[in-house]
Amino acid sequence: MPAAARPTDATGHGTPLMPGPGSVNVLIGFLPAWRAVPAAAAAGLQATLQGVQTSIKVLEEASKAAPDPVSKTAAIAAETAAKAAATAAMTSLLGAFDMHNCLIPCAAPVPAPHGPGVVLQGSSSVLINHMPAARQGDKVVEALGGEDPIVMGCPTVIIGG
Repeated sequence: MPAAARPTDATGHGTPLMPGPGSVNVLIGFLPAWRAVPAAAAAGLQATLQGVQTSIKVLEEASKAAPDPVSKTAAIAAETAAKAAATAAMTSLLGAFDMHNCLIPCAAPVPAPHGPGVVLQGSSSVLINHMPAARQGDKVVEALGGEDPIVMGCPTVIIGG
């Protein structure tokens, strides 16, 4: 069974889970427990995140394929604006949950950070404050960076399901 996740535990992108906040009243190894999005909200968030990621991919391809410097400048400006808007919208949308903010930059030509993300599928049998417990191996789905697995947890606390 996987270890319980907490703020500051490492992710696959190399950044720690942060800023959280994590549970205010459940501590695991002296740190707040990290929680996943409840199942009722996860499907809608997943669809929104997929829509954002598809739109960004289209804009990235347009930036790469621009035939001349003027078109390339316009395409990069549109991509930059879309990434900033997506990050702001997802930050607002995800604010009610334990949110990770990945600072690793996306690929050029517009190296924006991967941005905010949440665990969409946590434990099916352990709830913390009415939210599924997040564990090592669960994936943080980021606005611009795709999936970012949690690679470390508290080794003395394991969570099933």
